[in-house]
Amino acid sequence: MQEPFFQKRKEISKRNYFQNSESQTPLKKSNQKLTKILQFSNNLKKIFAILLKNTSDISAAIKQVLVQ
Repeated sequence: MQEPFFQKRKEISKRNYFQNSESQTPLKKSNQKLTKILQFSNNLKKIFAILLKNTSDISAAIKQVLVQ
């Protein structure tokens, strides 16, 4: 009598797992995009911080940040 219950429970948990994993895929992609945007923003902040320290060569400042 308990066996059909557990079988049904396994099927439900499998279905829920796959539904959850499918729904999280777009979230993971948007999180990756946001992370890249944040990294780019932080790099820009570093570039401008270097430029404000009287760095006259912009390309040197960019290279210095991108090497880090």
